[in-house]
Amino acid sequence: DWAAFVAEHLRGERGQGRLLRRSTHRVLHTPVGDGGMALGWVVVERQWAGGRALHHTGSNTMNFANAWLAPERGFAILVCCNQGGDAAFRGTDAAVAALIPLARQRIHSGLASRAARVKHRPGVTDAIEP
Repeated sequence: DWAAFVAEHLRGERGQGRLLRRSTHRVLHTPVGDGGMALGWVVVERQWAGGRALHHTGSNTMNFANAWLAPERGFAILVCCNQGGDAAFRGTDAAVAALIPLARQRIHSGLASRAARVKHRPGVTDAIEP
C-alpha cells in the first residue's frame, strides 16, 4: 500500500494520477507558509532530484518508513523497516542515500523508460517493477 501511495503521488506530479487531479496533487505538494512543509510532505531542493524533492518519514513506533520523490527526474524511493526509533531513521536514510545513485543510473541508461508498476498479489509483499 505504501508503494502504491508513493507511486500515485509521483504519477500525480505528471498529471497521470489515478485518484486525484494534477491540481490536487500540486496543492498537496506545495508548501504552506515559509517552513517548506506541504500537506504531509517536506519540500526541499536537492541537486540529485533535479530541483524540488518531496520527503516524508513516519513511524508507528514499531515500523518506520522513509519516502523521497524526485518529480523532475521521474523517480521515487521508499524504504521501510520493521523497527522504529532513531536507528530505523538512520538505517532507512542510509539505504535511501545508497539507492539514489542507482535510480539515477537506471534513468540515464534508459532502463526506467517505462513507468513503474506496483504489483499486488495476495500474501506477497508489494513489488515495484520497471
